[in-house]
Amino acid sequence: MTLHFCLDFPGKPTNCETFTQQISSTVNAAQARGFKADATASTEDVWDQLVEWLKGKGGNVLSDLADAWVSHTSIDPVAGNPNSFFARLTKNNFNLATDGLLNSAEGSLNLFSLTPSYSDVTNNGFTVKEATLPIKYTHYFNRNNALIIDMPINYQQIEQATSYSLALGLGYTHVMLRTPGKLVWALTPSFHAGVVGSVDLGAGTMLYDTAIASRVVLPYGHFTYGVTNDVSYLNTNKLKICDIVTPYVMQNITTQNGVDVTYAMNKHFTVGGYVSRFDVVSGIKWYIPSYNEIGFKLSKLTSHNSIIYNHFTGSIGYLFGAHEYQGVNVTMGVNF
Repeated sequence: MTLHFCLDFPGKPTNCETFTQQISSTVNAAQARGFKADATASTEDVWDQLVEWLKGKGGNVLSDLADAWVSHTSIDPVAGNPNSFFARLTKNNFNLATDGLLNSAEGSLNLFSLTPSYSDVTNNGFTVKEATLPIKYTHYFNRNNALIIDMPINYQQIEQATSYSLALGLGYTHVMLRTPGKLVWALTPSFHAGVVGSVDLGAGTMLYDTAIASRVVLPYGHFTYGVTNDVSYLNTNKLKICDIVTPYVMQNITTQNGVDVTYAMNKHFTVGGYVSRFDVVSGIKWYIPSYNEIGFKLSKLTSHNSIIYNHFTGSIGYLFGAHEYQGVNVTMGVNF
């Protein structure tokens, strides 16, 4: 008996021939690895038998299929593309360092941050829209040490298919160097655990990541120059739903590096620009392993106990990468 497999993507006609070329070897591996259906069974019964086989002896086939989605398609919600959970967590780790206060003023401070963002991108013929709400609390013990607790929440729509993700993280910023010329260097290690899932795409898993980010800031006149570098290690953890175990068994080391410049127009407003790049360094192969972002931002300043921070920030960025990946990202942030 020959099994024929084709993807019917929610909301968009999918090129079966293209997907068959990409993952047919994975699906056909079910028979190659010992799956045998009853020759007299109906089509529905055959699929029931296949599901039971995949739950047991054929579990590795599902892992191979998940790997194929990550390495050969641009729509997997876990990894493989710039809108996946792996990429978003890397950017979140990068932002923890970039958004930290490295003021020279002494004093303690508690800050709550809400930084909603919306992006609209296209890749490989698909339209991806997503909304992210990072919720963050930062306690600055002094000018050199800060504790960060954050919870990024994400909703994503790929055509008519939806996915959701949630993570909870802990970070700590420590200033390693502060020179008389006001150059400041700080490190921010962080850890996150989270879940991502999509009923429409039949995908989901638990994962965790550890990261270390470096931030160097140099004020010069009305300008402030910054360089941020992040390295993240991301790893999935199998999630059991009823009697089915999610097939994602993946690890990646990723980086995000960027430079930014800010100009103080007066005591209350700053304007600036930034450029950053994301790359997959090692681990499972991605369909879109890198992308770039260039953008501009405007901030309104305020102060508390002589510590100056951004009260409101708005930014817009242009995203671009391989396989016709391009779009915009708009962010509005508030600290209080």
